[in-house]
Amino acid sequence: MSGATNPCTSMPLPDGGAQLNEEWHQFHTNPAAINRFSTYGVTAGVDPATGSWYLLFCPTVAATPVWVAPGGRPPTTNPLALAQQAMSRIKLAAPAMEMAPAASRGVVNLLAYLWIDRGIWTPVAATAAAGPVSATATATPDKVIWDMGNGDQVTCTSPGVPYDLNTPREQQHTDCGYVYPRDSHSQPGGTYTVTARVYWHVTWTAAGAPGGGDLGDIAGATATTQVTVDEIQAIVTG
Repeated sequence: MSGATNPCTSMPLPDGGAQLNEEWHQFHTNPAAINRFSTYGVTAGVDPATGSWYLLFCPTVAATPVWVAPGGRPPTTNPLALAQQAMSRIKLAAPAMEMAPAASRGVVNLLAYLWIDRGIWTPVAATAAAGPVSATATATPDKVIWDMGNGDQVTCTSPGVPYDLNTPREQQHTDCGYVYPRDSHSQPGGTYTVTARVYWHVTWTAAGAPGGGDLGDIAGATATTQVTVDEIQAIVTG
């Protein structure tokens, strides 16, 4: 994504040395840094003629050393910008929404089961790359927000449980449902306009440069249906 800025800020080297600000720096002669990153294979006494370890110190991303061959330069690509670019490439389809009772047979004061196709409830990823640096953004479904068309909303943290017509109602349960308190006769067309939208939480990882973290939430496409809700009148005889 063009125009993104580097997330790094000035901070001291581990041994209290020079300040770094949005730059890659060699640290093959920095004992404290060598000790800190020894698990990456960083060792003391590296001859610059054989290559150098470079590190970008950033408070917002993981500090991962990168090996650079002689005459080479450390990555100049901002991995966060690539992550944002990757996030923009993620395609999120509208959910296939279902209700029980069916949309044409809603009843006042009767629990309506709400659910979406479980096939959409899975992580979706995209990758963007520039030279040796790449970033992958992964969107994981977090919640579904149902707008019931009467000013009420239902937030569900799962795709919901499909209603089974072959199982007695008293033997079923749902973690995503709604009870209409009034019929839809006064609404335009005599129906409520109901929408369902999945919200996804996005994280990212980088390769070839330090990076990774949280990119926040994004909304998928909206599914819409019209729901008729009637009120059943009890008739007392005798």
